[in-house]
Amino acid sequence: MGSSNLTPGQTVEKPQAAAASSETIRLYSLPGCTYCSQIKEYLKSQGLSFQEINLETDEEGQSFMEERGYTALPVTIIGTEEISGFRLDKIKEILNRQ
Repeated sequence: MGSSNLTPGQTVEKPQAAAASSETIRLYSLPGCTYCSQIKEYLKSQGLSFQEINLETDEEGQSFMEERGYTALPVTIIGTEEISGFRLDKIKEILNRQ
């Protein structure tokens, strides 16, 4: 039997994983889109996970863009906030509010 350094009633805290954003992030993009790549790199550099919707192949994503009337890329959705075009300033503002 191994000995333990714990006293009765003492608990061991487990390391916590990095807190995930409470908001879901979706990025509607196209391959080869420079602005889309820049937003993806920014999100990755901040340790944020996101769902990328490739508009070249995703019919639901294409329908979403058409229904909303979006023509600029990327479209970044953070929770209920929708940002059309390369608006890194707006993305940072929304993320900082969380």
